[in-house]
Amino acid sequence: MQRATQPAPRPRVLVVDDETDVCELMGRILADAGYDVDTADDGAPALEKLEAGRYDLMILDLMMPVVEGWAVLEHLRNEPLAPPVLVLTCRGDHESLARGLRERVAAYVIKPFEIPLLLEACRHVVAEASRAALPSERRQQARAAARQGGLVARSAARGY
Repeated sequence: MQRATQPAPRPRVLVVDDETDVCELMGRILADAGYDVDTADDGAPALEKLEAGRYDLMILDLMMPVVEGWAVLEHLRNEPLAPPVLVLTCRGDHESLARGLRERVAAYVIKPFEIPLLLEACRHVVAEASRAALPSERRQQARAAARQGGLVARSAARGY
């Protein structure tokens, strides 16, 4: 008996940029690439959207007029369910890159950007976050299924 497989849910992305044309362009590009996209034009509405829903990725501009991207990153530092963040900014200086690393930014794309590079960065960040978030219960089920089939799957490096 075959089970009907349900299509995987589309990853949810929140694009945060004060430039309306950038949000619209990003929304179209990402939707065409298979993402569900929400947008926010500043850090405050972005934080409200994060409280109201769960996202697989946030694409964040750093320089915004009211609540800048750095403030959003500082807020996310204490959020256990915060999505990974891809910073999309015109600031490519060493200091900004170093600060982004300290804030645990998952990827950094400099404006102007090439669309294939941005899409590859999004795919990579979402895939890595998905692998890292594999619940321990699913890991245990996978190990049990492997043992029933005569396979024993262990990873000393990951502790399971």
